[in-house]
Amino acid sequence: MNTAKKPSFNQYLMLALIGLGIWLPVVWTALAYAASSAAEPMTVGSAIVLLGQLEIFAIIFLIIYTFCFKPWRLSTALRFGFFLNVLGAGIAIVGIIVALANVSLGS
Repeated sequence: MNTAKKPSFNQYLMLALIGLGIWLPVVWTALAYAASSAAEPMTVGSAIVLLGQLEIFAIIFLIIYTFCFKPWRLSTALRFGFFLNVLGAGIAIVGIIVALANVSLGS
């Protein structure tokens, strides 16, 4: 018996927007840290804070997506995209925790 649900366009669109919200801050923050010696620290810091807020909202929407669409029952492509976004969310959460720890330690 096949329990996979037929995906709709809304599921693809939501997953794409969530992926953009998760991976854009991860990639941008990595590039900002790599180029931080050339940029002004305050500019990079404020951009990272704004991207962190975007990241938190994307993670919240990923959780809502999980409860609404049950991605473990979707097609293989949607399931792969979902788990790729979960991986990005995990990387982002670790990055946010490390950044907050660095700020609180004053280094």
